[in-house]
Amino acid sequence: MKQILLPCALLLCGSVFAQNPLLEEDFESYTVGSYIGESSAVWTTWSGTTGTDEDGIISNDYSLSGTNSLNIFGAATTGGPMDVYLPIGLDNAYELSFSVYVPSGNSAYFNIQEDLVVLVGWAFDIVLDSQGNVSLGIDQVDLAQTTYTPDSWTLFNLYMDTVNDRAEIHVNNEC
Repeated sequence: MKQILLPCALLLCGSVFAQNPLLEEDFESYTVGSYIGESSAVWTTWSGTTGTDEDGIISNDYSLSGTNSLNIFGAATTGGPMDVYLPIGLDNAYELSFSVYVPSGNSAYFNIQEDLVVLVGWAFDIVLDSQGNVSLGIDQVDLAQTTYTPDSWTLFNLYMDTVNDRAEIHVNNEC
């Protein structure tokens, strides 16, 4: 199934209470049609090869604010989805906020890694299915569910504390 994930206005703060973002990304500074891994100093792909069908593309098809967003969809010639990767590597508490737009009939997926090295371990996975369900899983076991509305923006706020091995996840401001 085709997967589309369009995070817009990515906000990463160094602490849950931080006033100054470590990274704020709204995709407005990028050229529509360009690959994010080729255009950005921070984004890459799972394999590390940018500028290919594994890389996300800047788009103006949908936007939450401004005109641009990052379009990630399942059209890779290898049969899998585009697989962009943002190696954050924080050793302190932080907040990660972004919005996702999933068109009707599509699904979306993202995960948080336990290590900067890909394939070392997943902290957790989140799946937005085509029926409007959201599932949080750890080690291939679904632990929490909620819903979202296809064809609209869904806000994710992840409060991560790697020191104390804790996370709090909000979907549309609901924990």
